[in-house]
Order: sequence, then C-alpha cells, then structure tokens
Amino acid sequence: GPAPTAISAPNLGVNVFVFAPTDLRMEVSGAFNVGCGTCSPAYFNGNVYQLADDVDIIRGKHQLAFGVDFLRIQNNILTGSVQDGDFQFSGAATNDSKADLMLGTMSLFSQSLTQQQGVRHTAFGLYAQDTWHATTRLTVNLGLRWEPLLYPQDVYGRGSDFSLSAFQAGQHSTVHPNAPAGTFFYGDPGIPRGLTNDRLAVFSPRVGLVWNPHGDGRDTIRAGAGILYDSTQESFGQRMSQNPPFGTEIDQTAPNAPFSNPWAAYPGGNPYPNISAFPAGAAYVTLPLHIKPTNMTQWNFSYQRQIASNWKVSATYIGSKTTHLWLTDDLNYSVFIPGASTSANSNQRRVLYLQNPSQGQYYSNLFIADDGANASYHGLLLSVEHRFARDFTLLTNYTWSHCIDDGDFDGNFGRQAKYQNQTNRSADRGDCNYDYRHIFNVSLV
Repeated sequence: GPAPTAISAPNLGVNVFVFAPTDLRMEVSGAFNVGCGTCSPAYFNGNVYQLADDVDIIRGKHQLAFGVDFLRIQNNILTGSVQDGDFQFSGAATNDSKADLMLGTMSLFSQSLTQQQGVRHTAFGLYAQDTWHATTRLTVNLGLRWEPLLYPQDVYGRGSDFSLSAFQAGQHSTVHPNAPAGTFFYGDPGIPRGLTNDRLAVFSPRVGLVWNPHGDGRDTIRAGAGILYDSTQESFGQRMSQNPPFGTEIDQTAPNAPFSNPWAAYPGGNPYPNISAFPAGAAYVTLPLHIKPTNMTQWNFSYQRQIASNWKVSATYIGSKTTHLWLTDDLNYSVFIPGASTSANSNQRRVLYLQNPSQGQYYSNLFIADDGANASYHGLLLSVEHRFARDFTLLTNYTWSHCIDDGDFDGNFGRQAKYQNQTNRSADRGDCNYDYRHIFNVSLV
C-alpha cells in the first residue's frame, strides 16, 4: 500500500471521492509519476499445491523417462489499483505534459471500485522421453509432452465476455439482464467459468541428436528442435474481474475531465462510491472465447571442437518462432472522422457507439486479448572455453542475435492497447524491446 504519510487527490483540491486517504496516482508523460498501480492498497494471498514424479528406466541402448507434474494454484486478490483515480497528463492539449498539468487538462482519468478476484487454476502435464544410444558415435533423443490449457477461473464467476455479433443483434445476458448488449457472464449459454474455452489437445514434441563424426570424442555436432507451449499466468486475466458490475472502471477523456473536477461532464456527476451496476462509459476487458495457447518452435545446430588438451571452441545457431503471442487490442477504439474529431467527442466516435448509440454509450475502452501476434529470434553464439587446468578456467562467448515481434508480452492485459492502429498489428512489427544485437561475456577464475 501507499506510505501512511502520503496525500490523496482531495488534498490538492480535486473534487473526487477516494477510498484511501493516502493514495495518489498521477502520470505526467516524460516527466514524473506519483504513486503507481502496485503502490495502491492491496492484499495478495496465494498458495500452490504440487505433486510431481519422474521415473527413469534403462533398457539396453535406451534410457526411458516418464513424468507427471500436477499443480493446484490459488490466488486471492483485493486491490485498489485505480480506486482513488488515475490522473494522466500526456501533453494532448499543449504538446507539453507539464504544461497540461499546470493547466489542469488531463488526457485521461480512470476510477474504479476495489478489484476482487479469487483465482483457482489447475495445471498439469505428462511427458515421455527416450534417449537412444544408437551407436558409439550417435545419440538420439525423442520426447513428447502433453500439457492441456486449463484457463484460470474466478471462484465466484466474476468477469464477463463480449460478443460483437450479439451486440449488433441487440442480445442481452440472462444472468444480468440490465447489462449492455453483447456482454455475457458465467451462467449464460456457452460461457465457461474461465471465460474462455479450455484446450486439451496441446502436445509438445521434441527431437535432438549428438553425433561424434570422427569417433575420437574430440568434436561433436549437435542439433535439436521442439515445440514448447506456455502455461497461463494466473494474473493475465486479472482485470476481467473489474468489469461491471464487479469493479466497474470508468474512463474519462480530455477535455471532459478537468483535474479540479474529473466528473464535471459526466451525466449525473460523480458516480462513486454508490455507482450503478452498469454505468455509461465503463471500461471492459474480455478474452476471445477460443483463445489459442502461446507456443514457440525452437531449433538449434552447433559444432564443438576440442583443441589442444584443455581448450574447446564452439559455434551454435539458435532460432525460434513464437506464435499466438498474447497482447492487447481495443475493440472499441475511437474512429477518426475528418473535420469532426476532437478529444472531447472521442467516446461518441467509438466503434460501438457509432453502430448503436443507445447501447454503445455504456462502453469506453473494450480491451481484448489478441492471440494473433508473432515473434522470431535468430542468434549465432561463438564460445571459447578453457577447463580448469594450470591454475585457471576461462569462458568467453559472443552472441550476435536479432529479435523481431509485433509487441512484447506484459504479463497481463487491459487498460492499454499494444497497437498504434487497432486494425493493423503488423504496423507495430519491429525490433523487440529486449533486442540486444551484440552480447560479449568473459568469465575468468
């Protein structure tokens, strides 16, 4: 939580209700921040139960391995990430964020109720592997892992899904009939507790080989490839439990949100703390009903050679292709209308409002997990090693690599889209933020 001697927005004369008297969250782009999402009052309680077993059996030239890993994960969360408001100044009015702050012209103001979530997640995997010593010069490794995607669930069924076709058809939830068209909850037909369908057919094959071409043990050629699936992080969909009527976040854009009175232009004035279940302009976070699990196809090829008695040199090519990288898109972005677009009417230019104003008015940002992003990595690793002899050991390596992606995985989604153009993710494709073209390391003992 925040420091007990900190201040809140009302101490600065801001007409806003706050749940905590010492919590202030302000973001001034390119200048400074006050507070943060993880500085807000919060309680986290988690525990993991795990059962694992592995068996190895040697039969002739085969070393067989089998294993199982079972986890039951519980995360209980109570957090006030934006319960006392998030005040953002980006320079939208004056092209200078600090000037916007002095003028009290925010680019965005967000506030919500306390966010609660009780995550229950079952994860397990089975594998079988055979290391086959085919000859004295060739070893082959074959393996297969089965690890289904069982999506985390809120124990009380909090969160919601969105269907564009249902919105366009004017269909409403049977669980919460007063929810806006297109929003559905656990208990509605076809909506699972995890708010996306589990995937059982998730198999990860892999193959590797080591070959000693000359039979003297002084050089080896190694190659391998495999498909690896990522397991779901419990925190990825955490913000879904903030959807109305559970957490109910509302976003106000400038100039409708002056710093001194963020709710000045909101119909009926400040809606907190006695906010209605489904207010206008609320933010939503949703998952595709059939989200595809992230997977990485990885391959490598290397040559290692012993020189003299204590030196070894190697050259290795490493490549990978990540598919279905989970990022964030905004289904309800503001459409640019030439000659009629201002920050004041951004909510009236959103996709859903333009299609159906009576129902679209209830939505501001509608963030959805986008499973269509990709990434690639190619690297060359050169290494020189001197094993411990003559009083020293030395390891030197140099890596040239290039990483390209559509965006970097953030760990969770919601509150910010990853793409500049919500209809064209490829426009953001470029070097990864963690793309380090040249890496050189030396270790000497």
